[in-house]
Order: sequence, then structure tokens, then C-alpha cells
Amino acid sequence: MLEEIFYEIHVAGVLDGKWSGFFAPLKIYSTECETILSGYLPDQPALYGILIKIRDMGLQLISVKPVVSNTTDRCTSGV
Repeated sequence: MLEEIFYEIHVAGVLDGKWSGFFAPLKIYSTECETILSGYLPDQPALYGILIKIRDMGLQLISVKPVVSNTTDRCTSGV
């Protein structure tokens, strides 16, 4: 069974808290010039769903950082 993966997604610009429901289950944190969406996603389709929302809003994607707790599962998946 695959574990949920924690993601940190950085986009340019500042989004306020009213967008938290739109990007659920991710949490929204903003700095002076960028927004960080972070949290656990169950699978790749869920990640792509978030990325599509970012694209459709016209936001500039800066980075997507997965944080995998068990690197063995990540390295052997798809083999």
C-alpha cells in the first residue's frame, strides 16, 4: 500500500485564506511574494488536480517538492 505523500507547492503571488477550501486538503501559507500550498495528497491524480487548478488560475508555478518518508517505496514503485 502506498503512503500519502507530503507536498510543498510554491507559486508566485499571494493568495489569502479564502482559497483554502479550493485547494483542500492543502494548507495555504503566504510570504511577501509567494504562496506555499502544503499537505498530504493520496496519489498522483490528486497532485495533478491541484496543478491543474494552479494552471487554470494563471498562477506561476515556482516548485513542487515531495517529501517522501519511506524512500524504499519511492525507489521501487513502478518496478
